[in-house]
Amino acid sequence: HLGRAKPVRGDDGRVARWSGVGLDIHDRKTAADAVRASEEKYRTLFDTMDEGFCVVEVVFDPAGRPADYRVAEANPAFEKHTGLHGVLNQSIRQAVPGLEEFWFETYGRVASTGEPTRFVNEAGPLGGRTFDVSAFRLGGDGSNRVAILFTDISDRKRAEREREAAQKTLAALVERCPFGIYIVDDEFRIASMNDGSQNGAFANVRPVIGRPFDEAMRVLWPEPVAAEVIGTFRRTLDTGEPYYSRDFVNPRADIDQTEGYEWQLHRITLPSGRRGVVCYYY
Repeated sequence: HLGRAKPVRGDDGRVARWSGVGLDIHDRKTAADAVRASEEKYRTLFDTMDEGFCVVEVVFDPAGRPADYRVAEANPAFEKHTGLHGVLNQSIRQAVPGLEEFWFETYGRVASTGEPTRFVNEAGPLGGRTFDVSAFRLGGDGSNRVAILFTDISDRKRAEREREAAQKTLAALVERCPFGIYIVDDEFRIASMNDGSQNGAFANVRPVIGRPFDEAMRVLWPEPVAAEVIGTFRRTLDTGEPYYSRDFVNPRADIDQTEGYEWQLHRITLPSGRRGVVCYYY
C-alpha cells in the first residue's frame, strides 16, 4: 500500500491535519514486474541468440532523403558476424563495408509497406559468409528505424553446392557409362535414359523420351519378344520384385540383326515421389 493524503477539517472548517489512507497498488506492481521480466527475457534472448540482430536508424539529409544509416542497437552475434565490436552509432558504411546498397534497398522496401522484406544476400560480404537477411520496419508510423536479422546459412549453402556437384558428377558418370540405362514411369512411358541408350539400342525410336514403353518395344522387337519384355516390366512395377536376364538373344525388328543382352530391372521412386522401373542392360 502507498499512502495518499486526506484532509481532516476542524469545527471551523479549516484543515486541521492530513490523514493517510491506503491505496492498493498490487495490480500495478504485478504489471510492472511482468514488464520487467519480459524485458529481461528479451535481453537474454537478444544477447545469446545465434542470429545477428541489429536496429538501424536512418539519417535523413535536409531534403528528406536517406543520407546515412547508423547502428542503434546490435547483439553480440551481429558484431561477431561483421567482425567488428562496439558498432553502436557507427555508420553502416563503416560497420559493414560493402553492404551500403543493401541497406538502401532494404529501407526503401520496408519503409514503403511496413511489411517484412526477406531475401538472401549471396554476396557474402561478412567475412565470406552467406546470410539469409530479414528486414522489419519498427512501428507503422513512418518510423526511421529498421530491424535487421542475419541468419548464417553458409554451411547449408555449402552443403547444397556439394550436393549439386555430386549430382552433376553422378549424371556425367551415368551418361558416359558403357551400360544402357533407362527409366519407365508408372504411366508406362519412358521417362529418361542415358546418351548411350538414345544413340545405341534406341536409335530408331523417335521421339523416345515420353514415348509409351510398349510402342518403343514393338519398334525394337518382334511381337512375342516385345510382349514378354513389357510383361516383365509391369511385373516389377507392380510387385517390386527385381528381375535378371542373362540369356536374352533375339532378332531385332528394326534392323536385320540378332542381338544378345544381359539386363536387370529394379523398382525405384522417382523425384516426383511416383514409382518407376529402371533397366540396366549391356
